[in-house]
Amino acid sequence: MPFHTIIKEVVVDTNANYANDDVLFVDSNGNALVELQLPAKDCIIHGGKAMVMNRGNIANQLSSDECALHFFQNNTHAPGGLSQAFGLTAAQIEANGYLGSVQFGSSSISQTNYGFTGDLIYKMTKIGNVGAKVGDTDEVETPYMSHLVLTSSNIGHTVFMVGVIDGISTSPDFVTGDEMRFIFHVEY
Repeated sequence: MPFHTIIKEVVVDTNANYANDDVLFVDSNGNALVELQLPAKDCIIHGGKAMVMNRGNIANQLSSDECALHFFQNNTHAPGGLSQAFGLTAAQIEANGYLGSVQFGSSSISQTNYGFTGDLIYKMTKIGNVGAKVGDTDEVETPYMSHLVLTSSNIGHTVFMVGVIDGISTSPDFVTGDEMRFIFHVEY
C-alpha cells in the first residue's frame, strides 16, 4: 500500500483569548470545520505532527495545553468559530459522521532531533495519551495511531477536521494567524 504525507495550513487567533474547549483554528475562509484532502477514499493515519512556525515569538505557544483534532465525514453542523466554544451536540456530531480523534500539545519535540531551531513541533498521539509517561521517566510514549481510519464519503476524498484546545495553562500567544501547520502520515 502506498504512503502519503499531507500538510495542512490553518489560521489561528493572534489575540490570545482562548478558553478551555474553544475552537483552536479555522481555514482561510473562517470555517471551523477545515477540509482535508485525502489521497484515497480510505486512509490510515500512522502518525503526525502539529507545527508552530517561528514568526518572531520565542514562546512555546502550547507549552502546557492539550489539543485535540476531531475528524468528520461531513460539515453539516459547524462548531463555534475561532476562539469560540466548540458547541456541537451529540446529535450534531453524529450527523457530521464522526470518524475519530487524535491529540497533540502539552510538550514539544526537541528541536535538536530535527536539526533546526525556532519552529515548535508537537507529536500526535491517540486521544487521551498526551503526557502519558513511560515507566518512571519523563519520556512521553507515542502510542501507535494505526487504528484511526479516515473514510471519505465525499467526491474528491475529503474529510473535515476541527481543532479544540483544553487544559489551558495560559492562552497561546500566536504572533501571526498563519503560523500553524499539521503534518499527517497516511497509508492508503
